[in-house]
Amino acid sequence: MKKIILIQVLILLIALAFAQPVGSVRFFIGTVEYQENQNQAFKAVCKDMPVALNGNLKTALAASVEILWSDGTVSTVEQNKNVSIRAIYEEASAKTNWNTKLKRQVKNLRLTKDGKASSVAGIRRTEAEVEEKADLFWGVPKMVDVDEALGKYEEEKYLEAMPLLLKVIEQDPLNHDAEISHLALILIYEELGEIAKRDKQITILKKDFPSSQFIQDLPGH
Repeated sequence: MKKIILIQVLILLIALAFAQPVGSVRFFIGTVEYQENQNQAFKAVCKDMPVALNGNLKTALAASVEILWSDGTVSTVEQNKNVSIRAIYEEASAKTNWNTKLKRQVKNLRLTKDGKASSVAGIRRTEAEVEEKADLFWGVPKMVDVDEALGKYEEEKYLEAMPLLLKVIEQDPLNHDAEISHLALILIYEELGEIAKRDKQITILKKDFPSSQFIQDLPGH
Protein backbone atom coordinates (compact mmCIF):
# COMPACT_ATOMS: atom_id res chain seq x y z
CA MET A 1 0.00 0.00 0.00
CA LYS A 2 2.82 2.38 0.91
CA LYS A 3 4.51 1.58 -2.40
CA ILE A 4 1.37 2.48 -4.35
CA ILE A 5 1.00 5.78 -2.48
CA LEU A 6 4.69 6.60 -3.08
CA ILE A 7 4.34 5.91 -6.81
CA GLN A 8 1.21 8.06 -6.98
CA VAL A 9 3.01 10.90 -5.21
CA LEU A 10 5.96 10.63 -7.62
CA ILE A 11 3.64 10.69 -10.63
CA LEU A 12 1.89 13.75 -9.23
CA LEU A 13 5.20 15.53 -8.64
CA ILE A 14 6.37 14.76 -12.19
CA ALA A 15 3.07 16.00 -13.61
CA LEU A 16 3.36 19.21 -11.58
CA ALA A 17 6.95 19.72 -12.75
CA PHE A 18 5.91 19.41 -16.40
CA ALA A 19 3.05 21.85 -15.78
CA GLN A 20 5.36 24.54 -14.39
CA PRO A 21 5.99 27.43 -16.80
CA VAL A 22 9.39 27.33 -18.52
CA GLY A 23 8.79 30.41 -20.64
CA SER A 24 6.21 32.75 -22.11
CA VAL A 25 4.95 34.11 -25.42
CA ARG A 26 7.08 37.14 -26.27
CA PHE A 27 5.64 38.00 -29.67
CA PHE A 28 3.41 36.47 -32.33
CA ILE A 29 1.99 37.19 -35.76
CA GLY A 30 -1.10 35.61 -37.29
CA THR A 31 -3.05 32.70 -35.86
CA VAL A 32 -1.11 30.91 -33.13
CA GLU A 33 -2.70 28.45 -30.68
CA TYR A 34 -1.49 26.79 -27.48
CA GLN A 35 -2.57 23.52 -25.88
CA GLU A 36 -1.78 23.10 -22.18
CA ASN A 37 -1.77 19.30 -22.40
CA GLN A 38 -3.18 16.45 -24.49
CA ASN A 39 -6.50 16.59 -22.61
CA GLN A 40 -7.09 20.28 -23.31
CA ALA A 41 -8.27 22.05 -26.44
CA PHE A 42 -6.09 24.51 -28.33
CA LYS A 43 -6.71 28.18 -27.59
CA ALA A 44 -5.42 31.42 -29.07
CA VAL A 45 -2.19 32.69 -27.53
CA CYS A 46 -1.73 36.17 -26.08
CA LYS A 47 1.38 38.17 -25.22
CA ASP A 48 3.12 36.99 -22.01
CA MET A 49 1.08 33.76 -21.92
CA PRO A 50 3.09 31.16 -19.90
CA VAL A 51 4.05 27.87 -21.57
CA ALA A 52 4.98 24.56 -19.91
CA LEU A 53 6.87 21.46 -21.01
CA ASN A 54 3.72 19.37 -21.52
CA GLY A 55 2.16 22.00 -23.81
CA ASN A 56 1.97 22.24 -27.60
CA LEU A 57 2.04 25.12 -30.08
CA LYS A 58 0.30 25.32 -33.44
CA THR A 59 0.91 28.04 -36.05
CA ALA A 60 -1.19 28.71 -39.14
CA LEU A 61 0.04 29.82 -42.57
CA ALA A 62 1.86 33.19 -42.46
CA ALA A 63 2.02 32.94 -38.64
CA SER A 64 4.94 32.72 -36.23
CA VAL A 65 5.61 33.01 -32.50
CA GLU A 66 8.59 33.81 -30.28
CA ILE A 67 9.02 32.05 -26.93
CA LEU A 68 11.06 33.76 -24.23
CA TRP A 69 12.58 31.09 -21.95
CA SER A 70 13.26 31.58 -18.26
CA ASP A 71 17.02 31.85 -18.91
CA GLY A 72 16.50 34.82 -21.23
CA THR A 73 17.02 33.02 -24.55
CA VAL A 74 14.43 33.13 -27.34
CA SER A 75 13.08 30.48 -29.75
CA THR A 76 10.99 31.07 -32.85
CA VAL A 77 8.33 28.73 -34.25
CA GLU A 78 7.68 29.44 -37.92
CA GLN A 79 4.45 29.10 -39.90
CA ASN A 80 2.38 25.94 -40.33
CA LYS A 81 3.91 24.03 -37.41
CA ASN A 82 2.50 21.79 -34.69
CA VAL A 83 5.25 21.22 -32.14
CA SER A 84 5.61 20.41 -28.45
CA ILE A 85 7.06 22.93 -26.02
CA ARG A 86 9.39 20.19 -24.79
CA ALA A 87 10.92 19.78 -28.27
CA ILE A 88 11.45 23.54 -28.67
CA TYR A 89 12.87 23.78 -25.15
CA GLU A 90 15.34 20.92 -25.66
CA GLU A 91 16.49 22.38 -28.98
CA ALA A 92 17.02 25.78 -27.32
CA SER A 93 18.96 24.18 -24.44
CA ALA A 94 21.24 22.29 -26.85
CA LYS A 95 21.86 25.48 -28.80
CA THR A 96 22.71 27.40 -25.62
CA ASN A 97 25.11 24.68 -24.51
CA TRP A 98 27.24 24.57 -27.69
CA ASN A 99 27.06 28.32 -28.15
CA THR A 100 28.21 29.11 -24.61
CA LYS A 101 31.01 26.52 -24.72
CA LEU A 102 32.31 27.77 -28.08
CA LYS A 103 32.28 31.41 -26.92
CA ARG A 104 34.35 30.43 -23.89
CA GLN A 105 36.81 28.51 -26.07
CA VAL A 106 37.27 31.40 -28.52
CA LYS A 107 37.85 33.78 -25.61
CA ASN A 108 40.45 31.44 -24.11
CA LEU A 109 42.22 31.14 -27.48
CA ARG A 110 42.45 34.91 -27.72
CA LEU A 111 43.77 35.24 -24.17
CA THR A 112 46.46 32.66 -25.00
CA LYS A 113 47.43 34.56 -28.13
CA ASP A 114 47.53 37.88 -26.23
CA GLY A 115 49.82 36.36 -23.62
CA LYS A 116 52.26 35.11 -26.24
CA ALA A 117 52.19 38.40 -28.14
CA SER A 118 52.85 40.54 -25.07
CA SER A 119 55.94 38.51 -24.17
CA VAL A 120 57.75 39.59 -27.34
CA ALA A 121 56.11 42.94 -28.06
CA GLY A 122 58.82 45.01 -26.40
CA ILE A 123 61.64 43.31 -28.31
CA ARG A 124 60.00 43.32 -31.71
CA ARG A 125 58.16 46.66 -31.67
CA THR A 126 60.85 48.53 -33.66
CA GLU A 127 61.23 45.64 -36.08
CA ALA A 128 57.46 45.56 -36.70
CA GLU A 129 57.36 49.31 -37.32
CA VAL A 130 60.18 49.04 -39.88
CA GLU A 131 58.42 46.17 -41.64
CA GLU A 132 55.16 48.12 -41.78
CA LYS A 133 56.89 51.16 -43.33
CA ALA A 134 58.61 48.89 -45.87
CA ASP A 135 55.27 47.37 -46.81
CA LEU A 136 53.76 50.81 -47.34
CA PHE A 137 56.73 51.82 -49.50
CA TRP A 138 56.43 48.82 -51.81
CA GLY A 139 52.62 48.97 -51.89
CA VAL A 140 52.08 45.59 -50.24
CA PRO A 141 48.47 45.25 -48.94
CA LYS A 142 48.29 45.54 -45.17
CA MET A 143 47.64 42.24 -43.42
CA VAL A 144 44.66 42.04 -41.08
CA ASP A 145 45.58 41.06 -37.51
CA VAL A 146 43.31 38.36 -36.09
CA ASP A 147 43.47 40.06 -32.68
CA GLU A 148 41.90 43.19 -34.15
CA ALA A 149 39.13 41.10 -35.73
CA LEU A 150 38.46 39.16 -32.51
CA GLY A 151 38.46 42.43 -30.56
CA LYS A 152 35.62 43.72 -32.74
CA TYR A 153 33.79 40.42 -32.24
CA GLU A 154 34.08 40.57 -28.45
CA GLU A 155 32.85 44.17 -28.49
CA GLU A 156 29.84 42.85 -30.44
CA LYS A 157 30.67 45.14 -33.38
CA TYR A 158 29.68 42.36 -35.74
CA LEU A 159 29.41 44.46 -38.92
CA GLU A 160 33.03 45.55 -38.43
CA ALA A 161 34.25 42.13 -37.28
CA MET A 162 32.87 40.04 -40.16
CA PRO A 163 34.91 41.53 -43.05
CA LEU A 164 38.06 41.46 -40.89
CA LEU A 165 37.56 37.80 -39.98
CA LEU A 166 36.90 36.89 -43.61
CA LYS A 167 40.08 38.72 -44.59
CA VAL A 168 42.12 36.79 -42.00
CA ILE A 169 40.82 33.55 -43.53
CA GLU A 170 41.58 34.76 -47.05
CA GLN A 171 45.19 35.65 -46.07
CA ASP A 172 46.02 32.09 -45.05
CA PRO A 173 43.04 29.66 -45.13
CA LEU A 174 44.86 26.80 -43.38
CA ASN A 175 46.49 28.86 -40.62
CA HIS A 176 45.39 28.54 -36.99
CA ASP A 177 44.17 32.15 -37.11
CA ALA A 178 41.80 31.13 -39.91
CA GLU A 179 40.40 28.35 -37.71
CA ILE A 180 39.69 30.83 -34.90
CA SER A 181 38.15 33.24 -37.41
CA HIS A 182 35.78 30.53 -38.67
CA LEU A 183 34.67 29.87 -35.08
CA ALA A 184 34.01 33.58 -34.44
CA LEU A 185 32.03 33.87 -37.68
CA ILE A 186 29.95 30.81 -36.73
CA LEU A 187 29.05 32.49 -33.44
CA ILE A 188 28.26 35.82 -35.13
CA TYR A 189 25.99 34.26 -37.74
CA GLU A 190 24.26 32.24 -35.02
CA GLU A 191 23.69 35.44 -33.03
CA LEU A 192 22.31 37.23 -36.11
CA GLY A 193 20.07 34.29 -37.01
CA GLU A 194 21.81 33.78 -40.38
CA ILE A 195 21.77 29.99 -40.19
CA ALA A 196 22.70 29.35 -43.86
CA LYS A 197 25.87 31.44 -43.49
CA ARG A 198 26.62 29.77 -40.14
CA ASP A 199 26.32 26.32 -41.69
CA LYS A 200 28.55 27.36 -44.61
CA GLN A 201 31.31 28.33 -42.16
CA ILE A 202 30.88 25.04 -40.31
CA THR A 203 31.24 23.13 -43.62
CA ILE A 204 34.42 25.03 -44.55
CA LEU A 205 35.85 24.52 -41.05
CA LYS A 206 35.27 20.76 -41.26
CA LYS A 207 36.87 20.63 -44.71
CA ASP A 208 39.94 22.76 -43.95
CA PHE A 209 40.43 21.61 -40.33
CA PRO A 210 39.06 18.02 -40.16
CA SER A 211 40.98 17.35 -36.93
CA SER A 212 39.79 20.52 -35.17
CA GLN A 213 38.91 19.89 -31.53
CA PHE A 214 35.93 22.25 -31.85
CA ILE A 215 33.99 20.32 -34.52
CA GLN A 216 32.41 17.92 -32.03
CA ASP A 217 30.68 20.83 -30.25
CA LEU A 218 29.13 22.37 -33.38
CA PRO A 219 25.48 21.91 -34.39
CA GLY A 220 24.85 19.17 -36.94
CA HIS A 221 27.91 17.14 -35.93
